[in-house]
Amino acid sequence: MPDYSQVIDFGNGQPSLSLLPVKALRTATDDFMARGDATLLQYGADQGDASFREVLAQFLGRRYASPVDASHLMVTASASQALDLICTRLTRPGDTIFVEEPTYFLARHVFRDHGLHVVGIPIDDDGIRIDALRDALARHRPTLLYTIPSFPNPTGTTMSPARREQLLAVSREHDLLIVADEVDLLLDFGTAPLPPQGAHTHAARVSTR
Repeated sequence: MPDYSQVIDFGNGQPSLSLLPVKALRTATDDFMARGDATLLQYGADQGDASFREVLAQFLGRRYASPVDASHLMVTASASQALDLICTRLTRPGDTIFVEEPTYFLARHVFRDHGLHVVGIPIDDDGIRIDALRDALARHRPTLLYTIPSFPNPTGTTMSPARREQLLAVSREHDLLIVADEVDLLLDFGTAPLPPQGAHTHAARVSTR
């Protein structure tokens, strides 16, 4: 029988157990609790702990090579929870949304639970096809477009810079909200990651999870 003990399952989008910083997390927790501060056991602020968001903003700012405002960050329990919150706040049952085809299968489950009508937009080697997007916009009035610009599962096709600019132009033209799922943006190997779509909120309606 094959030995699967050393196999890392990329299908689940989770790291090997050996990569988890268990000791560092234990040390940090012990240090925090030793101060007698019980806030760790409370719900906390809706957006997440302020000091954590400040540190996270600094980290993301260094990696993105552009400033990140901590007040614009919200900490969620998972990517799926973030999508659920977005759908709860911004959509209603029966709304039409656009997704790349193919797209993240768990996202489809979230959209289905919210009673949304999902329309797939095909992709090519540069990402979502703008011609197909424009054709779909001529037939539908979507509430939002869900896209995974960098290292999407299952294709791994990263949207090119030119295609990203074209997508932003369409967003401005049609007042189309872009929900950019960039959970894997920093999983680059030796090359600097492309700027996140969320860095373009000044030029288009973009929400990044």
